[in-house]
Amino acid sequence: MLRAILLTLSLATAAHAQAADIPRTAEGRPDLQGVWESLWLTPLERAADVPGDIPAAEVERIMQMFAEREASRARTQLDTDGEIAIAARIMSVGGVYRGSQVIDPPDGRIPRTELGKSRQTNGPGTDGPESLPRGVRCITGINTGPMRTTNFDMLHLIVQTPDNVVLYSESLSDVRIFPVRAPLPANWPRTFTGSSAAHWEGDVLVVETSHFDSDKAAGGGPTPVPMGDRGSLVERIYLNGPDELVIHYTVIDPDHYTQPWTAEVAWVRTSQRLYQTACHEGNYSLANMLLGARIEEAQATVSTLPR
Repeated sequence: MLRAILLTLSLATAAHAQAADIPRTAEGRPDLQGVWESLWLTPLERAADVPGDIPAAEVERIMQMFAEREASRARTQLDTDGEIAIAARIMSVGGVYRGSQVIDPPDGRIPRTELGKSRQTNGPGTDGPESLPRGVRCITGINTGPMRTTNFDMLHLIVQTPDNVVLYSESLSDVRIFPVRAPLPANWPRTFTGSSAAHWEGDVLVVETSHFDSDKAAGGGPTPVPMGDRGSLVERIYLNGPDELVIHYTVIDPDHYTQPWTAEVAWVRTSQRLYQTACHEGNYSLANMLLGARIEEAQATVSTLPR
């Protein structure tokens, strides 16, 4: 708990220190708008042989280690998330190179319950389309909250009004809308992405997301982060200077995690152009996986028939 308090205080201090350097809207709020990139090799969780904060002298060696591990994972995975490894940099936040996106617990690992572990390790089913992860089905990418990064399609567009902040990500064309409004009532409908309410604390946009549907909580891809009925997500979004945007988030879900955990991702301003992710275009993988499963089932049935 003390560490979490210190992290929050350091976040507020950093945001305050940069207040004079950031662009602002006509209303005086930080102007988050523009196109941002988060194409990092830094994984969500940290391996035991990688430090939390990476010394400058170690950046090149660890970057090569990350690249080799990412290429190996991409060659063997079933999911399409991260299939094409094009990231080539370690994430830095405020000039500090990070060994993982998770910063609390201190070991950089997500403290999963047994249910959380089962939803991380269980492979996708093949009973029907609904048994496969949403990413494979081209329904959602990594932008549905909490925000992670993968190694391709990592451009984001932010559009801002006094009443809403809209975040569009290239990954599967995900869109999140953060209405500036009062907290959600208890009877608010549940969805697999949850619903958000945002407010400003000085120059920090605080987004509280809750009302997740646990029936659709199974995660997918290389960084599954399921959220259940009792889950909530608090994101603190701020500008660390004019060209770096930080998303500092805490996940609370006693069904999937033994304690709250916190992560940070940084985006850098870019002039690159966003493109639509045409996930379904020429994509036969889902149909072929289901067809292959039916063929295996038919072969197994034939092999058990009396001769």
